Amino acid sequence: MRTRKICFVLFFVGSISLPLISSAQYGLVPCGTTQNNPETPWDETESCGLKHVILLVKNLLDFVLWKAVPLIIVLLAAATGAILYFSFGGPETIARAKSIWKAVGAGALIILLSWTFVNLLLGLLGYSIDIFGRWEEIKF
Repeated sequence: MRTRKICFVLFFVGSISLPLISSAQYGLVPCGTTQNNPETPWDETESCGLKHVILLVKNLLDFVLWKAVPLIIVLLAAATGAILYFSFGGPETIARAKSIWKAVGAGALIILLSWTFVNLLLGLLGYSIDIFGRWEEIKF
């Protein structure tokens, strides 16, 4: 029953905050649009081709890393805070909150390492560094 309540709260908070993420002016697909985004070095008005698949992967990775993951971490912080607050210091609940944070840390580490690997692989394949940027330069 408690798990269902927590899932409902997370779903409710996520559904409220999702429009904030999805209200971006430009989409994830880097081709076939009627307007060009001046913030990107590529032209979005071109018809879709094979190179746009790589750009789509880059856009998806950027979205997940810099928009979705921080929101999920904040929601998990709120959820574990609520769990700890309403548990009144029970040892099994504290252990559960610690295990949630270990899973969050491991997941974030896996995501960041995969980003580093993909960026390195694309750099080795010869894709232009001005499109993909350097992995240590984080743009917000």
